Amino acid sequence: MEQFGDLDRLMLLYAGMIHTSQVWEAGISRQHFHTYVKKRGLIQVTPSIFVTAEECVDPFYLIHLRCIHAVFSHETALYLHGLLHQEPECRHVTVERSCNPSYL
Repeated sequence: MEQFGDLDRLMLLYAGMIHTSQVWEAGISRQHFHTYVKKRGLIQVTPSIFVTAEECVDPFYLIHLRCIHAVFSHETALYLHGLLHQEPECRHVTVERSCNPSYL
């Protein structure tokens, strides 16, 4: 299918990770995308982000993709700056009041 070629190019462009908004912007229908997901064995890591089975997903990057206004804070910020050697049990972010953090 020609649309599979378009989706393959998008997956290469975005290093094996694709957001559904990128698919819709490319003009690819939901039906073709869902067929592609099944045929290629993509894994849904969030409601709108899919990755290839070989892709190692960075959880910090996923948080960033889901809420671009979130800023890592507290122990998470210390860990990311190399000031803590053990990854915190939970990830802390700070968001402005107008941001809806319910989908984090």
